[in-house]
Order: sequence, then C-alpha cells, then structure tokens
Amino acid sequence: MHRRHTVLAIPCLLLALAAPTAEAQRFHRDVSSDTSGRSGVIQRTAPDPAPAPKIAPKLEEQIERGDRAMVDVIVRFRPGALRFQKFSRQLGGESRHTFQRLPLQAMRIPLSSVEALRRNPNVLSVTLDAPVSAASVSARKTANLATPGSPQEVTPSSTLGIAVLDSGVGSHPDLNVSQRLDFIPKHMVCGEESQRVDRGLQVLYRFDEIEGGVIRDVSGVGSPMDLTIEDSGAALLKGDGLVLSSANRVSNGTNHNKIFMASQASNELTVEAWLVAGDTNQGGPARIVTLSLNSGNRNFTLGQDGTRFHARVRTTTNGSNGFNETLDGDSSVQSSLHHVVLTRDAQGTTVLYVDGVAQDTDHIGGNFSNWDPSFDFALGNEFSTSSDSTHRDWVGRYELVAVSSAALTAQEVQQNFAAGSPHSGNSCSNPVEQTDPWGHGTHVAGLIGANLGESGDRGIAPGAKIHSLRVLDHDGRGNTSDVIAALDWLLVNGAQQGIRVVNMSLGKAIEESAASDPLVLAVEALWDAGFVVVCSAGNYGRDGNFTITSPGNSPKVITVGSLTDSGTGEDFSDDYTSSFSSKGPTLIDHYLKPDLLAPGNRVVAPMSDEAGLKRLLSDRLVACGAKECADDYLELSGTSMAAAMVSGAVALMLSEEPGLNPATVKARLMRSARKIDADITHAGAGVMDVQAALAETGTVSASPSPRMHRSGEGAVILIEDTAALWGDQQWSAAYLWADAYLWADSFVEADGYLWADAYLWADAYLWADAYLWADAYLWADAYLWADGYLWADAVKNMNGLMVGQMSAASSRLNDDP
Repeated sequence: MHRRHTVLAIPCLLLALAAPTAEAQRFHRDVSSDTSGRSGVIQRTAPDPAPAPKIAPKLEEQIERGDRAMVDVIVRFRPGALRFQKFSRQLGGESRHTFQRLPLQAMRIPLSSVEALRRNPNVLSVTLDAPVSAASVSARKTANLATPGSPQEVTPSSTLGIAVLDSGVGSHPDLNVSQRLDFIPKHMVCGEESQRVDRGLQVLYRFDEIEGGVIRDVSGVGSPMDLTIEDSGAALLKGDGLVLSSANRVSNGTNHNKIFMASQASNELTVEAWLVAGDTNQGGPARIVTLSLNSGNRNFTLGQDGTRFHARVRTTTNGSNGFNETLDGDSSVQSSLHHVVLTRDAQGTTVLYVDGVAQDTDHIGGNFSNWDPSFDFALGNEFSTSSDSTHRDWVGRYELVAVSSAALTAQEVQQNFAAGSPHSGNSCSNPVEQTDPWGHGTHVAGLIGANLGESGDRGIAPGAKIHSLRVLDHDGRGNTSDVIAALDWLLVNGAQQGIRVVNMSLGKAIEESAASDPLVLAVEALWDAGFVVVCSAGNYGRDGNFTITSPGNSPKVITVGSLTDSGTGEDFSDDYTSSFSSKGPTLIDHYLKPDLLAPGNRVVAPMSDEAGLKRLLSDRLVACGAKECADDYLELSGTSMAAAMVSGAVALMLSEEPGLNPATVKARLMRSARKIDADITHAGAGVMDVQAALAETGTVSASPSPRMHRSGEGAVILIEDTAALWGDQQWSAAYLWADAYLWADSFVEADGYLWADAYLWADAYLWADAYLWADAYLWADAYLWADGYLWADAVKNMNGLMVGQMSAASSRLNDDP
C-alpha cells in the first residue's frame, strides 16, 4: 500500500529571503517593471521536459507484467505517414477508430504486438486508450452576469454553435439542441452492463471484412483461427454481417487446436452466435457452429433443428456424438436477430440460451478428455459432405461468433445479450431517452444555454444553439479514442455548422507530457483551427496540487476550476475555491493551471428524463422557478459545471465580437477575472466576471499558460512571464493575476508579503528554501519534481486518484456547504 502524506498549506508563511542565484540570472532577471516599480517575473521559458518515451509508461508496465492478452491503444504517426485500417489486422487486432484530420489511430491489438509498433519508424508514440469520465442562484451574481432584460444583457448569436462533448444532451423544453451525434461504440449506448464479456475468449468473428475469401479471427488470443469461405460466390458480406444464401461452409481445417487445448484444460465451454435465420424451419440439424469430423463425430455443435435451436457437447459420459444428451430451445426460431449461446461449466451444468433466456438445461458430466484434436472448425455446414451439400447446411446471416474456454454465467450471457450485435446495435428499451441516460451532458448544456424566461435558473447564454456530441456512456464514462473521434468530426464539420465553442466537462489521468498526449494534441488541433476549447480542471483538489486532468493540462485551452459561492449574492467575501476543485500546476509539464474559476458548487440546471443522476441524487431534484417543472432540474457540483458557465460566457463574447480568436478570448477572460485572495495554483487568474470580459479590449495571437520550473541551483521556483509568452507587456503576470498588479497593492498577507521577497513570482522565490508547506518537503521524501518523482514514495499509482470513474461518490463530491 502506498503511503499518503498530509500536506499543510500555509499561504501567509513568511519565508526566508535569499540572494538571486546564477541560474535565475541566466533567466534574465533584469526584466521590465510594473507601474509600482517592482521587478517583474522571468521572461525566459522554462526548460522543456524530457522527451516522452515512445511507449507510454503505463503500457510498458503492462508489457513487463504481461497481464493482458489484448490492449486498447492510440498510435500517433509521423505527419504524412500512410495509415490503413488493415494495419491493426496485421498486428493481429482490429481498428477502433481511424481519423480524417488527426495522425492517430485507435486499435485493439495483442500486447505482444506493441513491440512491432516500437520498431516502426513511422510511429511516434503508443499510449493506452485510457478511460475518461465526466467530472460533476446567486452564482449568476458571482459571475457578474447581466440582469435579464437589462441594456447590458447580450443575446447569443443564433448562428453560433456550442459543441458539448459529454454523455449526450436529452430532450428538455428549455434547451435548444441543434443536433445529436454518437461517438461511443454501439455496445456502450445503454451502459456499462452492456459491454461484452470476453472471459476465456479463444476465437471471435465480427464479419465486417473479407480479404480474399478469408474471415479474420479478431480475438487476439494465440494464433488466429481465420476462416475460409469455401464457395465465395454463395456468400455475401453486407454492412450487417456475412450472409450464406445457399449451402456453403466457412471453415478452418489447419489451426484449430487452441479451442481444443483450452477447453480440455478448463473443462468448460461457451459457444455464442448473433444470427438471423434465412429459413425458420431448417432441419439436419443445420450446423451454425461446429467442431467436428462428420455428422456422427463431434466435439460440439450449435445448430438449428427445424423451428428450434439445438446443441450437443461430447464428453466422456455420452459417446463420440454427444447424442444422448442434447439441448433444444423451447421457442420457435424467428426471422429476426437472435442471440444463441451454449455453455457448459466444469461441474457439467449445460445451458442453451436464446436472447438472454435459458431455454434448456441439462447435466452432462464427465470431461473433455475424449475430444479429438483432429476435428475441424466450421460455420454453415458439416464436414461429412461437400461444402455445397444441403444435408446439414444452415442459411442465414452471421453477425458475431465467439467461442470461449470458460462457461459464462447467466448474468454474463445477459450482459452480452444487452451488448447487442456489433452490426445491429443494442437492445436499449427507450431509445428516445438514451440521448442522455446519465444526465450529466444535459445539466452541462443547461448551464450554458437553458432559457427559462424570468426564472433565476437560466443559463449563461440563454437559448444558445447546442450540438450534442455523445462520447460517454450511461455512467458518464468513455474511452479517449471516442472523444478524439468527436474532435476529429469537429475539425472536418464544425466550422461549416457554425460551431465556435467546444465544452469538455470530462477528463482522464495525465500519464505523459501534453506534447505527446493524443487527447491534448486533438484539442490543440481544434484550438489552432479557431475553436475555443473550454475544459474542466477535474474534481481531485482534496488530494492536493498536481491534480489537473487531461485535456485541461494543455497550455492552450481554457481550464476552469470551481468556486464555492456561499449564496450571499453580491457579498463575495465568503466565497472560496471549492475544496474538490483540482489544483495546479499540471503533472509532468508543470503548467500553471487552472486558468480561472467559475461557480461550480451546488448549481441548478436541467436534467433529462429517466437520467441515472436523477435516481442517484433524488434529494437534489428541484422545481425550476415559476414554471411547473418539478423533477426537470437538478442541483450538481463539480468543475464540469464551472466549465459550462465559462463556455456560456465565451458564446456571449463571440456573439459580441465574432472575429475574436481563441487566444484573445482566453486572455480577456483571465485579465478581467475578479481577483481573490488565494493561491494561484488553486484559483488561477481569479473568478470569471462576464461583464468585465465583455468590456475587455486588446488582442493576442497566442496565450499559453506559463510553465513553472524548479531551479536546479536551489529550492526555488521559476515561472515564465506571460508578457514574453503572449507578446505584449499588457498581458504580463502582473496584470493577469492581481488587480492590475501582481497581488493587490503589493501588500496582502503577513508583514505586507504574500510570499517571500514581496514578490509572488519575482526573484523566483515562490517556494523559497522549500518551505511553502511544512517539514521542508512539498511532497514526501524531499522530492519536489526532481528526477521525475512528483510524489516520490507517496503516490506512484495515479489510477485511484484521477482515473476514478463516475460513481455516487464522485457525483455528489461531498459538496462544499
């Protein structure tokens, strides 16, 4: 178990003064002064982090452990390198996403194939396709939003679109949803329980491509058991699977022993098929899946006997044919999609399931020691006749076939039934409300643009046009590659649809530099293309500093933390950075984040019908002002909510000045933010002030967040000067992080000094002599950032901290009072 260390923040600690170091002098300490005559901050950029390894560290750990047969990865290619969907198949896997504009490909491949990617000169990096998750009124006064109907109120442009990448946006009378697109795999549409179980998987066929009459085994387990269509003229690959229109056989007669060996070792078996019968009364029995020699000698057969499905399994108790104990479905075969599964566990319990329901159960004792290794594997017909024989042929459409050396439980069979066919989606019972079955995206969209007339629960930009890009499932979870797929779609289609703002109230662990993180590269491509990207900082602030999540670690995008508004209207003296709001600087790169705060604690917004969050947090349901809409609104907390409020403000800024570039929008938001007495690694440039941001002037071509750097000559911290980074003295740190000066009137805390030497960042003494936090150590064992150890010997596994996915605890967040 990793040791955890208590961190005591002492913001008003008077630190010992020290003379400037030689390194600081090399960083051009003779910089400009502000109007008070004080020294500014350094103008040179901090050293870049060490080059990222080609294979991400988390992936290297899996390779070293050899703990997974298959792995989901994102491969980044050299610009201009050709990328093909077949590339993943050459590695024994399958492609999950190929992108039109981004030099990336998401794929599921055997862990052993990563080495081939390492050696490929066209591959720049390989990283895990990590999970991402949704991070979850006087707030209007806190954000200084104009009163509805006042001359200061700005109406969002009807042509300006805001893309919400989230769990979807549900139907709600107070939302203007322009379009809804799904970017999550079909089997995730109805949630986590609908993801396939692949326990003991040996072979898997999805029937999505034929190469020279060959159907590929995409299980990634052992040597592939590819199948050959013996009469390719009698088979047709359609968008929904492989159709055998007449007698045929699809077989493997040379490399089938992995099923034999694995099932003999486990004494268990599962045979699974998604199919549509071409004839609802096929006799023989017709062979759907078989491992056999002929009609009288088999290891197992799953078939159709007349109007019912039929199964036989050979063991030491029932002879060479398995005929003495057969299983037959008790429901008639329909000319529609069926999920048919045969299982046998080590104790001999054998079950035939049709569409998730057990149709027949028998006890077939003994074991598989009498299985014959010379028998061949086939779909569509038996081996005792030619492939075009109609004696044992099965006609119809295959959408999936899988064989496992484990007996799936009834619950697992039902889970695979819920997952659906890879071609025909899933069995969502209420597709209308599946637009946002979790509710998080609807809440975020409501904070951006809910339109409730005179009610106090309107969004920042009421009536704004929302584009729902669903990337998370019904529990607020998803995969990095699905998010990138939505970003890639925006690069291709966003501008022509008028989308200017992209809200990303989601995040994942930071496991590599922003310069090589595929998710960060994708959001920065959008930023460079003219889209303003707003990201939540994350909800891990109670774990201390360095808890910003990706893609909020991008120096380009606007990263938003949460402010707890104590509900006292225009009295801001009791407001503070939410305890859960993630704190900077960023892990690995040490960018100063968040960029600013917005209200994010206990805010109210629309909620979709039947949303999981409504059931989970029923005590947070509220009526929405004067309208009769109880249960349509929900109170939530999180940096997700804060980011949404900033996205609404950005929509107003772009409605007023459509020509603003993303860098200028960020710069104006930061300089106009209301300054508060707080550590800037917690609060950024301050609290969003909508009216002040609309009144701001000045432009920049770039506004990257500055990087912090620990000096090698002493326990001091250097920080880049935004005046140099952004190209103009008016954007210096002195004007971004305090009342037009570094920190108000240069006297804030004890004896007139916030931190040592009367300068926050000047003279590089933010953490002079390493005594910002007690015991001379920022985190355990005297490692601040040295040698790449952020929390040396304290927290080496970030999974529990930042990969944690949405749950009741992280939704409720133990909100601030």
